[in-house]
Amino acid sequence: MFFDDDYNPIIKPNSRGKVRKPGSKPLDLILKVADPDLVSFLAGCFEWKPDKRLKPTEALQHPWIQKAITESRLTKVKQ
Repeated sequence: MFFDDDYNPIIKPNSRGKVRKPGSKPLDLILKVADPDLVSFLAGCFEWKPDKRLKPTEALQHPWIQKAITESRLTKVKQ
């Protein structure tokens, strides 16, 4: 419904007639965040093609997740 057979998005105008192309704006500007690890993690999760998308085991090893795990452990040690 949203993608063709090659996983390319099917572009259609919204209810106001505006056509928005996926990937036309950088993710960090859309999210308004400065953390490159977060942007990289989300970009991997949002990948159109399933074979390129982050797998759960890859996601757990991503620097952004690993940093959060480390910070969580440090917080628990301080308490």
